[in-house]
Amino acid sequence: MLSLIPARIGREAHLFDNMQLPNVSHVLTPELCEWADVVLIIGSSVITEALMQGKPVLYLKYLHANTMLFEECGACWTIHNEAELEYALQSLRKKEMDVPYGDVNVNRFLSEVVYGGQNNRDVLEDYVQFITNCSVH
Repeated sequence: MLSLIPARIGREAHLFDNMQLPNVSHVLTPELCEWADVVLIIGSSVITEALMQGKPVLYLKYLHANTMLFEECGACWTIHNEAELEYALQSLRKKEMDVPYGDVNVNRFLSEVVYGGQNNRDVLEDYVQFITNCSVH
């Protein structure tokens, strides 16, 4: 069984009015991704955490006309309509197929977004150095 957890309650809260889903607005993104079997994305940075955790990501392209970097990199399963969404979820649930994107695409996206194109970069150390080298005037 696939778990479905709404990421946050915001402007779209009314969409969940008739569903008995918990309000998880206080839960951090990494924990939400740990709980989920599949992550549905429209246009959110949550995709970064989901991909880093190796979760299947379904990008609901049919809900807007924007082009996202993860879409351009092929680092997600792009869904164009509700029938494709149902097919993807059923396929994953029944383990009939894996996601149609590969590690190369995911790594290219993560390299660009997280590491600034430098895979061996220690991003946290860069932030520490930046903060410690800043002087207060």
